[in-house]
Amino acid sequence: MTNNVLVIGLGRVGLTLLSFLLNEPSIDTIALLDKDEKEKQIIEDLSPISNKTIANCKDLDDYSSFSFAFICVGKDEEIKDNREEYVYKSIVDALSISDELENKRFKGNIIIASNPHESIVTVFSKTNHHFKNVMGIGTLVDSFRYDKNLSVFFYGLHGKRAIEEKPVDNKRKEQALSLGYVLSSKGNRSRFTPAHSLMILYRALIGEEPIILPLCLYDEEVGFSYSVKTRINSSQVIRLPIDEELHKRIIESIEETKQEFYSPINRLSLQKLFAL
Repeated sequence: MTNNVLVIGLGRVGLTLLSFLLNEPSIDTIALLDKDEKEKQIIEDLSPISNKTIANCKDLDDYSSFSFAFICVGKDEEIKDNREEYVYKSIVDALSISDELENKRFKGNIIIASNPHESIVTVFSKTNHHFKNVMGIGTLVDSFRYDKNLSVFFYGLHGKRAIEEKPVDNKRKEQALSLGYVLSSKGNRSRFTPAHSLMILYRALIGEEPIILPLCLYDEEVGFSYSVKTRINSSQVIRLPIDEELHKRIIESIEETKQEFYSPINRLSLQKLFAL
């Protein structure tokens, strides 16, 4: 069985992901969308040499045949130092994309790599237009870092709120690599690691054998999204239980980001979202 996928956002992560998808045998059609209209030139360059169908989302009226949407939209560098504007613009962009998917009848899996991660997963979850699953590639807390049950490891998606990596000696690094972890660094984490993690998550969602991955998921009780350890395959996405103390630590760690998301400016300007 082959899948059709959407890639929304063609910056460093989106383009790196595209290079992986072009070599993925389970994919038939890749549709592209970018705010700077990069998709036009990319389609011209790749279509003659690829065995995939590469389409422009703007030429499609219906996404109902697409099983996955990868959200890789970046932000303008000049607003990243203005945290309030950065979160606000992220919410506006996410709402716009969610409406685009709804209007074109997308019913598949939403996989998010964009920052601020928890906020964007929350938007898509609160506006869930019958999407199959909404999830982000997860950022791990320290106590998960060398868990032998994890199939992949990724950190750093929360920007300045990322949990700092502890010094890792060579022995521990070799142990982690032998268990299948992806160790990211400042040199590659902004491009290769997120795209690689997106592909691992994609393959988990089409596979039969359950694997354990860190995913960013929305918690209705908390009213926000955060990373949890999850068992996942083609038929299930199940949160794994964690002890009460660890859950408390996680909730405390996202409190500042949650307050930014629910700030007065966002509540006033985005009534559609907060009415949900």
